[in-house]
Amino acid sequence: MNRRVVAATALPGAGMVLAMQLEWVRLGSAGRNSYEMFRSAQRLGLDQLTPFRVVWFVLPVLCLGAVLTVGLDRRGTAAFFLGVASTISVGVGLAVVTSGAGAGLGAPLAVFAGGVGLVSVGVSVGAAVRERRRPAAIPTAARGPGRVPGSST
Repeated sequence: MNRRVVAATALPGAGMVLAMQLEWVRLGSAGRNSYEMFRSAQRLGLDQLTPFRVVWFVLPVLCLGAVLTVGLDRRGTAAFFLGVASTISVGVGLAVVTSGAGAGLGAPLAVFAGGVGLVSVGVSVGAAVRERRRPAAIPTAARGPGRVPGSST
């Protein structure tokens, strides 16, 4: 297994999970992390945010799934998990950053880590496409000693 592939999956996932724990908004004199931010919205009766809250709580599971599946050499599945997690992270992070709610360090870090995750997914998918387009190598034993592929002699 390639350590770079594992790192390219694990680091953005760890960054997104870390960003969830940092301060996202400042409400009065209290800083709120992402979980507290969604709970505050629920307490205020903003039930239209419930689907986002449910998806947000699944994000660490998606990041863990990406790391586990890359460890099992299932790069396509890992890219899917990381892509979904990164899209969620970028979307929620941008919504908070552009809302003017006085975002802390958590939301910009979530956008950055999610962006890195999306780039990692793009590189992974590009590498998989290049591997499929590459012609299969002819084994040396099938060619015979001293024979050049494509020659008739």
